[in-house]
Amino acid sequence: MHHGTRLKCCLNLWKNMGNIKMHIINQGKVFKGSPNSELAKSCFPFAVKLSNGDLIVSFQAASVKNGIDSKSLISRSNDNGLTWSQAEAVFDPTLNGKKGVLHLSYISELQSGKLIAGILWCDHYDDSSLEFFNAKTGGLLPTEACISFSEDNGKTWSKLKAIEKGDLGTIPTPVMGPVHRLESGCLILPFETSKSYDDESVWLHKACYFVSYDGGKTWPKYKIVAHDPECKIYYWDHRIANLGRGKLVDLFWAYDAVNNKELNAYLSSSTDFGENWTRPEKTKIVGQPWPIPIDGDTFAVVAVDRNFTNTIKLYLTNNFGKDFNAAEALIIYDNKKAATVKTNLNDQLVEMTNWSYGLPSGCKLNDKEILIVYYAGDSAGVDINWCKVKL
Repeated sequence: MHHGTRLKCCLNLWKNMGNIKMHIINQGKVFKGSPNSELAKSCFPFAVKLSNGDLIVSFQAASVKNGIDSKSLISRSNDNGLTWSQAEAVFDPTLNGKKGVLHLSYISELQSGKLIAGILWCDHYDDSSLEFFNAKTGGLLPTEACISFSEDNGKTWSKLKAIEKGDLGTIPTPVMGPVHRLESGCLILPFETSKSYDDESVWLHKACYFVSYDGGKTWPKYKIVAHDPECKIYYWDHRIANLGRGKLVDLFWAYDAVNNKELNAYLSSSTDFGENWTRPEKTKIVGQPWPIPIDGDTFAVVAVDRNFTNTIKLYLTNNFGKDFNAAEALIIYDNKKAATVKTNLNDQLVEMTNWSYGLPSGCKLNDKEILIVYYAGDSAGVDINWCKVKL
C-alpha cells in the first residue's frame, strides 16, 4: 500500500471513530428483590465512585415502595461493577430519639476516605396504613433532610443530623440528590419544598439547596434554583451536576399543573458557583432526568420516559446543555408496556407508588465509560440493575 493511501485510510478511520455511538458493554444486577418479603421492592438507586476505586450504590428496599418498612441499603463493588456485596442497612434511622423511616440516601466523597450522605428521613407515625403521599391533598408525611458522615469509606456512619429549615418552618423537605462540594469551598445539598400531609392548599413548590460553609457542620441558608410563583409549572426532582470551574447544571422533571401533563425536562445553569441561575428552559429530553458530569462542558443525562416510549434513555451534550441530540439517545431499558394517562396532579403523585421501573442515575467510571443504575421489576419483586456504557 502506498504511503498516501495508508495515510488516507488512517485519517478516515480517525474521522469515523468520532461517529461511533454510545453503546452498552455490560450489565447486571446490584440487588435482586425478594418476593413476599420486606425486601421485595427496591428503588431510588444512586451510584458513586470513590477515590480508592470502590463503587457504592445506595437504594431503598421495602415490602412496598415507600412503605413503613423502607430501609436505605448500600452495596459495594471493588471490581468496577462486575460483582456487588450483600446489601447492608448502614444508617441508624433514629433522629433526635425518634425512630423513623429512611426512604433514600445519596452518598458523596468529601476527601479520600471521608464520605457524607444526604438522607430522607420520614415519620410514618408507626401507622402502616398511611401512604407516603396523601392521595387527597398531594401532601407528604413529615420528612427531614438529614446528613451523616463516614470516616472509613462508608463502612460505619455517624448519627443522623437534621438540617435546620429556618423560615421554611415544618414543611417537608425531601432530599433530591447528593451533597456537592464546590470549588468555592462550600457544600450544597439539593431538596425541594413539599406541603404537609393534610394541607389542601396549592402546592408552593420550590427547587432549592441548603448551603454549608464549614464542611457540613452547619447549613445556615438555602438558595432557590427554580420556582414558578403562579404554580403553573412544577420543577420537580431537580438534580444538580457539578461540572467544575464554577459551572453547575440543574435538570428538572417538569409538570404542567394547568393542563395536568408532564413536559420535557427543563434545564437551568450557573457559571458562578450557584450564586445566579438561568431561567429554566425546555430541553429535548423526555421524562425524569439525572445529569452525569463527564468532562468540562460535556455531560450525560439519563432519563426515564413513562408517558410515551416507556424507556430509560441516555443523552449526551458537549456544549453545557445547549443542545441534546435526542435522535442518538441510547435506550438503556425498554419496559414494553402501554403508558397510563394521569388526569390530575394527585393521580400523578399516587401513580409514583405503582411504578415498577425508573429513576435512573449514574456516575463516571473513566473518560470513556459511565455506570447507570436503575430499578425495574414487576408486581412480585423489583431489582436494582446496573448498566455500563461506552461513550
